[in-house]
Amino acid sequence: MPPIRTPLAIALLCGLAACSGGEPPQAQLGAGAQAVTSAEQAGAMRYSPVEFQAARDKLNAARTASAEGDYERARRLAEQAQVDAELAAARARGGAAEEAARTVQQDIQALRNQPGAGPGAPGAVAPAPRAPTPGGAGSGATIPGPGGAGSGATIPGPAAGSPMGGPAGGVTAPRGTF
Repeated sequence: MPPIRTPLAIALLCGLAACSGGEPPQAQLGAGAQAVTSAEQAGAMRYSPVEFQAARDKLNAARTASAEGDYERARRLAEQAQVDAELAAARARGGAAEEAARTVQQDIQALRNQPGAGPGAPGAVAPAPRAPTPGGAGSGATIPGPGGAGSGATIPGPAAGSPMGGPAGGVTAPRGTF
């Protein structure tokens, strides 16, 4: 019966090797560790502490499982740690962006509340002109000519009814200005 025991022993050893998950999940452990480090640098401890702590706990559990030879569990935990850390980092970036936006809004409000900071105050910048409405009054552009006001060209804007919102317009200019 020795010939039957050898194949049975080989099958048993192969089965045990399959249960152990093969090789240690070094790539997954490394990716999880990198994600946790990135989340920490993004401020996850401040803006997303629950997700960040979950990522750290899962990474530590993955390292323990790997050291115990439970490579499949280690792989799964390392991947979960990476996902949790990426979520924590994203929430941290969002929290930091919201805080920065609030700071900018507060700075703007403080500038508006300063005495003499109105639109006519010295050094005040006039608001940018609004773009003309296609086909509306005042649409188009005027190019001043060399003779001052009224000596330049007018480029009419589109008017209602044309394929482009107006008639096929061109440039009209007094003679001798171009």
